[in-house]
Order: sequence, then structure tokens, then C-alpha cells
Amino acid sequence: MRNINQLGRLTILVLLTITVAQSAAQVSSQLEHQASVELVSMPPYWKNSGVPEADWRDHEDWKKTPECKVMMDKLVDIVKAREASGNLTPNEVETLITCMQSPHFDARDMAATAAMVGREEPARSVLRPYLLSLLQDPVSLVRMAAAETLGRLGDAKVIPDLQLLLEDERPLVARVAQRAISKLQHKDTTPDSSKSPKQ
Repeated sequence: MRNINQLGRLTILVLLTITVAQSAAQVSSQLEHQASVELVSMPPYWKNSGVPEADWRDHEDWKKTPECKVMMDKLVDIVKAREASGNLTPNEVETLITCMQSPHFDARDMAATAAMVGREEPARSVLRPYLLSLLQDPVSLVRMAAAETLGRLGDAKVIPDLQLLLEDERPLVARVAQRAISKLQHKDTTPDSSKSPKQ
């Protein structure tokens, strides 16, 4: 686990969205490990993340604060409560928005991923502009999380925004954006099975 690279981190974050298959204790353990891992032992990850070294130092300090733990606990609680239904309460939407606007890139990163559970309206429409703004985030990890979530939320209107990431300076960001676009295009062309075929 100490040799986490960018793909590894994305995998850890996506664990937020599969709590139906995991116990609450397992999910909490994964996120607590993410918050406590010593980033200084992973220089390749640091160099490829797109995060300035000063921000990494700030990030490491912030992860030791009560504020960070409270934020993580709230995000995990939202995912556990809404993974199955996709219906977020106004307070839960507000929590996601607050975290997506955090000065700490890790909060923006995890909130963008946790927003995957906001599949139903009106939460999806409310969260969309904040996720779109994160496609322009200076940190590549955040751009990837936002692109992945937009692809999963199923709104093909965001395809033009995702296409702008296909020329991203970070190849992994471009690949995630392409995968999200492919999902949306497939969904847009898949017949609605809820409609009865014409006789």
C-alpha cells in the first residue's frame, strides 16, 4: 500500500462508491489509512501528482487536524447513507459543495468522488456546476475525480467540457476523461429499457 501511484489513489477514492459491497468498518479503515499514509515516502507519486511541494506540506499538516477527520467522516457517512438510493438531502449536498470549494486539494478530490452518489435530481443538477469547475482545478488528482464522477452521473450535456481534458498535460487525466465520455456516449445511445417496444 505504501507504493501507491496515481491509479492506486484513484482506486482508494472509488472505494467511497462501493460501500454496498463493503462493511462500514472496512471503508472507514481505507479512508483512515489514506489520511495517515506518509506521503514523503512516495516521491514518484508526489512528482506525478501535479501538486506543488508547498501544497503537499500544507496537505500533510492538514491531514493531522480535527477538521480533516470531520470532513472525511461526513463524506463517508453520505456515501454509506445514499449509495443505494442516490437521493441526497439539501444538507448533504451543501456538505459536498463546501468540501469541493475547500482550499485543501484532498478535500476537493474526495468530495468530487463522493458526489458520485448524487445520481438523482435535484442533487445532480446542483452539484454539476461545481464538478465542472473542478475540471479546471490546478491539481490533476482533482480533475480526474471530477471527470470520473461526471461520467458516472450520466448527463451527456457535460461531454463538451470533458472533451477539453483530452489534451490535458497529464496523460492519465486525459484517459479518465476519455473513459467518462465513452460512458456518457454509450448511455446516450442505449435504448431506454423502461419503454415498451412499439407493436
